[in-house]
Amino acid sequence: MKKRKDPAVGTGKKPKGSGRRLYTDENPKDTVPIKFATVADARKTIAKVMKINKPYARKVQILTVLEQRAKVMGKMEQARLAKSAKNTLKSKNEKSSPTKLKIFKGKKEKQKTNTVTIPDNAITASSIDQMTAKKKFQRANNGVIPKGTKVTKNKTTGEYTYYYVPSDSPVKATRKVCLPKAKIASMSQAERQKVIRAKRTAASQGKKVRSSKSFIRDGSTRSKGLRDWVKQDWRQVGNPSKKCGEK
Repeated sequence: MKKRKDPAVGTGKKPKGSGRRLYTDENPKDTVPIKFATVADARKTIAKVMKINKPYARKVQILTVLEQRAKVMGKMEQARLAKSAKNTLKSKNEKSSPTKLKIFKGKKEKQKTNTVTIPDNAITASSIDQMTAKKKFQRANNGVIPKGTKVTKNKTTGEYTYYYVPSDSPVKATRKVCLPKAKIASMSQAERQKVIRAKRTAASQGKKVRSSKSFIRDGSTRSKGLRDWVKQDWRQVGNPSKKCGEK
């Protein structure tokens, strides 16, 4: 039977038949020995870990090894001491570097920053008190709060800002008018032109809907409901050979 080769040094894998313990570093000079046979041994090991010149993550790793091994061997007091020491280390690390992400969370906490960019042409009013900001904004808009007004709070200053962006551009309305194919077929040429003119007039005024005076109500395409109305074959009045969406 062919003998398997030992894993390469530095991979962290334990060679077959090796006396190396789990979690032992590949560099023996850097390995920190752990003793926890008695509670006194565990206390000495913890005190040594807290004093050694190692990075925070490495210290927590050593204490985790102590805690896990003690649990497996049923030494619950030693495991409790290791866990308590870990918590002390974590609290000290959080105080010294509060902006860092805590590495022993299940998931990294994402710092959520809700930043709102208010356009330059917006009408705004700000105040520390939300009701005061609202009243100031209302006065700036002739006593009304327009539809589409938004409010945001600056977490740094604590100010509330009401803002509204006025729409200077006219409504884009199509000049194309569509009706069901059966409806168009029942209309005279004069009626078709009347509908087309009404739609063009509405579009030139920035309106999306033509005047109700141009409606042809002869009952030729009365639907049973919304679904039936939508399913009808809609065509362009100006060119019935084209469907409503065609250019």
